Amino acid sequence: MASSGTSFFGSRAATGFDAHPAASQSHTTRPAAHVGAGDVWNILVRRRLVVLLTLATVVAGVMLFLLRATPLYTATTTLQVTSQGIEEVATGELRPGSPLDELRISTHMNLLTAAPLGVMVVKDMQLDIDPEFAPVIEKPWYSRYFGTTRRAPVLDAEDAEAQHMGGVVERLFDRVKIDRIGQSHLIEVAVTTVDPEKSARIANSIAGSHLKRLQKEARSETARRIAETELRADELRQQAVDGERAAVAYSRSRGVAARGPADTANTGQIDRLSAQLAEARAARVGAEIRIASAGASTGTATSPLLNDLRSQMATLDKRIAELQSQFGAGHPDMIAATAQRSDVAGRLAIETARVQGDARADVAANRAREGQIASDLGSVRAEAVRAGDASVSVDDLRRSAEANRALYLTQLAQLQELRSRERVIRPDVTIVGKAIAGADPSEPRTGRIIGVAAVAGSMLALLFAFAAEMLDNRLRTADQVAEHIGLDTLAMMPELGRKDMRIPITQLFTRQPNSIFVEASRALYMDIVERLPMRGGCIVITSPLPSDGKTLIAASLAAAAATLGRRAVLVDFDLRRPTVLETLSMSAGSGDLVDCLMSERKFHRSELDAIIQANDDLPRLSVVGVTRVIDDPSAALSSPRVGEIIGALRERFDLVILNAPPILAVRDAKGLSVLANQTLLVIRWGHTTPEIAKAARRLLGGIVPLAVISRVDFRRHSAARYGDQLQHFSDFSSYFGVPATQRQS
Repeated sequence: MASSGTSFFGSRAATGFDAHPAASQSHTTRPAAHVGAGDVWNILVRRRLVVLLTLATVVAGVMLFLLRATPLYTATTTLQVTSQGIEEVATGELRPGSPLDELRISTHMNLLTAAPLGVMVVKDMQLDIDPEFAPVIEKPWYSRYFGTTRRAPVLDAEDAEAQHMGGVVERLFDRVKIDRIGQSHLIEVAVTTVDPEKSARIANSIAGSHLKRLQKEARSETARRIAETELRADELRQQAVDGERAAVAYSRSRGVAARGPADTANTGQIDRLSAQLAEARAARVGAEIRIASAGASTGTATSPLLNDLRSQMATLDKRIAELQSQFGAGHPDMIAATAQRSDVAGRLAIETARVQGDARADVAANRAREGQIASDLGSVRAEAVRAGDASVSVDDLRRSAEANRALYLTQLAQLQELRSRERVIRPDVTIVGKAIAGADPSEPRTGRIIGVAAVAGSMLALLFAFAAEMLDNRLRTADQVAEHIGLDTLAMMPELGRKDMRIPITQLFTRQPNSIFVEASRALYMDIVERLPMRGGCIVITSPLPSDGKTLIAASLAAAAATLGRRAVLVDFDLRRPTVLETLSMSAGSGDLVDCLMSERKFHRSELDAIIQANDDLPRLSVVGVTRVIDDPSAALSSPRVGEIIGALRERFDLVILNAPPILAVRDAKGLSVLANQTLLVIRWGHTTPEIAKAARRLLGGIVPLAVISRVDFRRHSAARYGDQLQHFSDFSSYFGVPATQRQS
């Protein structure tokens, strides 16, 4: 009568009849299951509490962090470095200039984080008394161990002030970020503090102080050049005056007022040669000035590149002096600055040599031209003297004075240009965008942090969900029973609600014949009766541990048989904890199973009448109960009378159900299984582990039981989406006549 069908509440395989352990080996050789997207979703549904708790914990922690975190505000000032190497395009963008422009930009970025600039900003903004920047003076670490027995080094007022200022500057630059915008000539000065107004003021102060420092240095350099030019102009003016005086004195001493008509040719030649001589002298003097200015460490050279290299050297010398005072010669920044200075010094020497070489060549050429002109002029003058023209000397003196006057006027023009430039000195960097106090904090970035927290929390929740799924080895489905234990599951019996637990199980069958529990009991009976003889079939029901629900399963199976017209008897062989009569709400009769087992007389079938009790609710249901506990139940169950009683009951009833003790506690169920047709191993849903169930099966020896999963919470099982027929419980639960009862905790 075997069948391979399935019911709402369970499933069975075609190998379910085999009584040998090898009959279920097909379950242990199943291929590994493929985990798809649907399986992942089902795991998340089952572990939704873990997922929700993890996400809630992460989000709560992040929100707590955001609530406790101090908001920071960032303000940005934009500077633009200008030079002749920058060309504006139609879009307003700046094209990259020469390598010198790149070096200039890098120099400005370094100067914006230099310690002297930081000191200027600190003093200007009074940051040395600001709690956000003033360093907290902590006690030395050894004070916690030695108390006041050791004293920290005592610093004088100047050193203490320098140390304090250094700490404030260090904290200031920790909140300052200098960045170049792409490959443009724009530099951003970003300052982050707890106050938006303060951030804007500090950013604008850094940019303004940098410009003031550059203007001060430029004015100092221009003032020096003006002083040198004034000194040279005074020298030329004095030479011109002396020349005029010498010409007047000579003319007076010789009585010469002007040239005569006879000397017109010589005078014209002398004038031309004198002009050429003055021009050659002026060119030679200019070349000599170029040589002097190129060789001097200060001053303005005629080469723009030489001026720029000197400016770089001055900047690097200042930086090296600052680094030397702060860190010493072995610091990496000091080494890098020294190497950079050596490179610039080499380039400066090459450019100086080139400029001086060109100037020396001009001096030599002009000197030779001057000598030639002077020689020609001397010849003409000698000729004029020989001709008795004394006025030539006067004219020569006057023209020499005019040449000195021309040089003086040129020097005055240069001086005027320097003075006009001094009034409009502008550095090569300008502020193109001042910092404005922002209303929204830059840190913490709430949106980004919450987004990252959501992603991290989701990943962590997914990890915890899979970990919980992997660590949870409790049996809940027929597939799990088949995979881990190799047993066929006949049914999944629902958990009785608290209200139904107060009703005798037999009355539940009579009052609520269409309830889910009753329907599941009938389905279990119909599945198991196919494996039994038409009359006298015997079933042993056991479980691995107490409280697995075996007694309730035995009582419901007997009641289902009785309601379907079969004469069934339920025998309570759990002599240590007899609960059958209590489960059926039946009182003790005139005799019980213990009396029959302990009797020393020869067994007679008439003794069954004294121990069999009929149930008032279901007349076809009979019970053989136990009303007292004996000292040695194992000895009583090993008595030959056990077999005789079971045999007599099988002849008298259609179905004999034996409620055996838990198999892990005692071995009584194994002996009873030998006398029965089938054995049911009751596995508690969500409680029994594979190890417990495997141990129970091993203790049964060669008997292959059928499994029944008891105390199933149908709604939780359905919500967990295990993929069996109970997954659709919420869809078909309304089909039953009585709504599903509340779950028992």
